[in-house]
Amino acid sequence: MKFDLTQILIVLIGILGTLSGIFISEYFRRKNREALFSDIFFKKRLSIYEELFKKLNIIRSQASKIMEGEDLSKKERHQIWSKVVLPFAEFLDNNDLYINEKIQDHAIVSIVGVEEIADFQPKEKEQRILQFQKDISKAIEMIREDSGLKRLDKFFEKINKPNLNSDWIKYIEKLKKDE
Repeated sequence: MKFDLTQILIVLIGILGTLSGIFISEYFRRKNREALFSDIFFKKRLSIYEELFKKLNIIRSQASKIMEGEDLSKKERHQIWSKVVLPFAEFLDNNDLYINEKIQDHAIVSIVGVEEIADFQPKEKEQRILQFQKDISKAIEMIREDSGLKRLDKFFEKINKPNLNSDWIKYIEKLKKDE
């Protein structure tokens, strides 16, 4: 039995077509799984970042009471603040899979030692309070950046082109530029 070159080419093209179909189908199947997984992961991560955002704002208000808490003893401030820091650290540890490591590090370092600020002299105390506020604001900014919310805001601004302007907004923007 003799095979002619045309028959061999037809068989080879059929085999190559089948193999390429298998590879292409596998490629798209994996891409689809990645998209499905990333959607689930993104939603979970966003909800955890939302919770982290809320916790940081609560901590900011609790810290104000501790930093100004001259009527509390050093031991009382430490006990009160430990009840804030330890659950927060536990939250970060429990959500380690979803929260960016740099954000975790920054957030926890920002709140450690807040209970000691009340012991400083007024000028130093004021500087440390301002630094704490900046650190918390920076953590919130990092959350917005890593979660994609900052990019979404810019996207919506391009689409909507809102005219959000006031004397207060101008003043705040000037302060941000001066930093």
